[in-house]
Amino acid sequence: MIITLLKEKTETYNNKIKEKEEKNNRRLSYDFPTLKNALFDILDPSRIQFKSTPNYLIIHAGTVIAWNTIFKHLADNEQFKFHTFLPKPLKPYSVFIRHFHSSTPVEDIQVCITDKGHEVIQVTNILHRIKKCALSLFRVDLKPAINNRDILNLDSLFHTKIIIELPKKKHAPPQCKSCQSYFRTSNFCHNTLRCVKCGDNHLSSECLKLTSIPAKGALCSGPHTASYKGCPVYKNIEKFSMKE
Repeated sequence: MIITLLKEKTETYNNKIKEKEEKNNRRLSYDFPTLKNALFDILDPSRIQFKSTPNYLIIHAGTVIAWNTIFKHLADNEQFKFHTFLPKPLKPYSVFIRHFHSSTPVEDIQVCITDKGHEVIQVTNILHRIKKCALSLFRVDLKPAINNRDILNLDSLFHTKIIIELPKKKHAPPQCKSCQSYFRTSNFCHNTLRCVKCGDNHLSSECLKLTSIPAKGALCSGPHTASYKGCPVYKNIEKFSMKE
């Protein structure tokens, strides 16, 4: 269980020359001894390990409780810029249900699955990617339990023949919708906001950029959105992934 803390106040993306020039001028946005002592005051020191890299301080939490405690401590203080991932023991067991009518209330689906002996976290009706209309496809997140896989044996609910599938594995790396960086998600990202359209420090949904103005990539400053698969940053990630 890892929490990755940004060392510097500002992030440098694809400008290698600027990165070299600023390398010696970088300053910590927090005091490490103070942070370490604060964490040791609220946790058993044996549950925490630190690893320092040129750009990040990586905190290893030994237990889920330790991860929760560290996460809350960092999230409550705006000076810390960090990202992490939900520990595996806390990750929901997710499936997709096909062939329910799109108008079926998610509350009814949740009750029906609960009656089958599963603890449901949430049910979500999937929308069409472009048209944003409801599809005959629902995502169900279950609380981790030893009987999770039993849900795959269900073939009928609400007098409806259904198909229950596991999520398909994604080949492309996840991209955070908050900071636009790869290999992380917005659910557990507390880094500086970056707009996918203009690269400025605000939510993409709040961007006021006119369509007549070219986009600006948050990762490379190129004339495209940060999610563009032709971005040099994404191409480099793709190239290294193919080598592996």
